[in-house]
Amino acid sequence: MAANLEQSVHRLYVEFALFRGDELVQRGNILIRPEKGCSCFGEHRHAMIGDHDFALFVGLIVEHRLEVPASPLTMHYFEVVETDDAAEPLRQSLALEAALRMGVHTSDDWESINLVKGYSLAFKCSERI
Repeated sequence: MAANLEQSVHRLYVEFALFRGDELVQRGNILIRPEKGCSCFGEHRHAMIGDHDFALFVGLIVEHRLEVPASPLTMHYFEVVETDDAAEPLRQSLALEAALRMGVHTSDDWESINLVKGYSLAFKCSERI
């Protein structure tokens, strides 16, 4: 069951898990505040192309800002894929791009929302860390 928070809320703590089908691809925590923020979850993989070392990000980037009654979140999930191109053997690929508004509330249990391309987001919200 979810409970609404009052207009005076100054931050929202969100625990989340991103799934592709039944596979957990990323998990983390976000602290949403009135100021625009960005949370990054993942790692850099390095690819040597010629004499140059390139860092390719693999993971989830979430842009967020606290707004009542619903906060905007933009999610970008990146993967690195192998190619047959000798000049670019690894390539960063945007696997998921989703924009949503999350209602400002508290959760007693996990909630879930279906996104695009077979992805889903499970989350719990609280005003306390």
